[in-house]
Amino acid sequence: MSVSTGPPTFDLLVSSVEDYAIFMVDVNGQVSTWNSGAERIKGYSASEIVGRPIDIFYEAWERSFKPRMLLQQAADSGSVEDEGWRLRKDGSKFWAHVSITALRNDGGSLIGFAKITADQTQRRAVQEALRQSEERFSAAFEHAPIGIGLAEPSGRFLRVNRAYCEMLGYSVDDFLRLDYQTITHPADLPADVSQAERLLRGEISSYQMEKRYFRKDGEIIWASLSVSLVRETSGKPRHFIAQVEDITKRREVVELLRAQTALLETVIDNMGNGLIVVANGRFLIVNRMAQEIMGPVSKDMETEKWRAANGSFLPDKKTLFARERLPLERALSGESTEEVEIWLQPKDMREGKWVRAVGRPLFDSTGLVSGAVVLFRDVTAQKSMEAELEINRAQSVSNARLSALGIMAGGIAHEINNPLGIIHGAAGNLLDLLQQPNAPLELLRKNGDRILQTAERIARIVKSLRHIAREGNSDPLRQKPLKLIVEETLELCRERFRHHGVELKTPEIDDSLVLRCREVQIEQVLLNLLQNAFDAVSETEGEKWVHLEVDQKEDHVLVSVIDSGPGIPSTILPHVFEPFFTTKPVGRGTGLGLSISKTIAEEHGGKLEICDKAGNTCVCFTLPIVGDEVR
Repeated sequence: MSVSTGPPTFDLLVSSVEDYAIFMVDVNGQVSTWNSGAERIKGYSASEIVGRPIDIFYEAWERSFKPRMLLQQAADSGSVEDEGWRLRKDGSKFWAHVSITALRNDGGSLIGFAKITADQTQRRAVQEALRQSEERFSAAFEHAPIGIGLAEPSGRFLRVNRAYCEMLGYSVDDFLRLDYQTITHPADLPADVSQAERLLRGEISSYQMEKRYFRKDGEIIWASLSVSLVRETSGKPRHFIAQVEDITKRREVVELLRAQTALLETVIDNMGNGLIVVANGRFLIVNRMAQEIMGPVSKDMETEKWRAANGSFLPDKKTLFARERLPLERALSGESTEEVEIWLQPKDMREGKWVRAVGRPLFDSTGLVSGAVVLFRDVTAQKSMEAELEINRAQSVSNARLSALGIMAGGIAHEINNPLGIIHGAAGNLLDLLQQPNAPLELLRKNGDRILQTAERIARIVKSLRHIAREGNSDPLRQKPLKLIVEETLELCRERFRHHGVELKTPEIDDSLVLRCREVQIEQVLLNLLQNAFDAVSETEGEKWVHLEVDQKEDHVLVSVIDSGPGIPSTILPHVFEPFFTTKPVGRGTGLGLSISKTIAEEHGGKLEICDKAGNTCVCFTLPIVGDEVR
């Protein structure tokens, strides 16, 4: 039951409104009427609250002043409104919107107050959520690292953040006088406008693109643009939201990488060697030279399909090459390979090719094998050339040997002519004695022995000449006393030295000093060194001599040829072992003698060197004696 001190019409209003707490307060601030809405909102029944002061609805800290202050303001101004927390009967709080109106009689005297209180807790929560959401949006909007702008459907900007302004060099005020069409590069504007129109028509929900913008200073920058549309609840377009990121530097890097990639691809494609890169059983890179060598190979083609369709790898032209030995398979297993020579024979019976290939594995960030790189080159022509060069080399060696023999021909003629002269004289003397009836038998025997001994000497010279003129490269290694090697060599040159007044001094050599060698080649080396020494001294003034020395060490023998010539100039000393290098006149040397001799010495496990001995040129070579391993 409510208590009323006001007009009947107010009582009717109070009792009929359920959503608001509507009640009367007397001039002393006590409740005089109470409606059902007040019971629901504040939790008090009319019998519990009528006659009690209104300060029980306020928190303790404001009870002493807040109710009285609001009533006073209403009395002074006729009405007042307030919002704040109020208390229910159970002590819980709700957010109230309060309207207080002063009531006066016809004489103008204050007779009380009418209070209307609405529970705005839910509305306030919604408003607070909206406020916080707006704050978060504003904070994110203003402090975003990329440019954000709101624009009308026409394109005019409504709001822009700091990053957008800094990106294009405009102030906020300047920016809000622009539209997106003005700051877009003309070449990119049609695509941008077309996408925006589709967005307005509802065909798409958003769009992204890269486009160019004009800065305020006229500079052009590249940006990544992402645009969406906000609509009213009715579906009417409200505004665009554009997110813009400056990608100028990134595009420069991308363009640089693209240019570098194109350059790298050009370099790879124009390499003189074939290059393939394989991962996951597929070809990732196959350059032009690889295509020429291997035949057509498409990118991403499976290696097994290519192998099945195109050909086989052979170590020679007959025997199949074990797959695990191939550089590709070894690289895919994590092994780096040295260069291996392979015969590539396509199945279509095209002409095969010799290739030399190396493989290297590729590893991912975890250290696992992710693929392989194989570099190879076509050496078919090179191998043909090498075979031809080997033939020419053998021919050159033969020519050099014949040349050396030809040079020695004069000396050999003396070696043979002198014995022939002795034979001729002894034979004439023998014939004269045979004309005598009583020729002394002793003289006949003496002339016959002389003819026999001299003929045997000629036979030895011819045998040595025939022996040393052989190739000897394929002879097996045999044991041979060094003394016999030296004697057979001297048979061919001793007389020449004597005839030209060149002293040839040779040592006594121990019969037990035995070499394991190809004797023909060692004799050729020794003959070449003696011939060079002869040439060095034969045309000089003063003493002319050549000394042959033999020095036995623990595991090898040192043979030295020393001459009294002018020596080898230091400027040409580094070149004397180079093939075809010679200081002799044309027709007297091929420039191969020392080069070949050095090779022969090394093949026998020794070496050939030039040094100085007491101011004279000394050419010496070492050879292992019997019992040492020969390479």
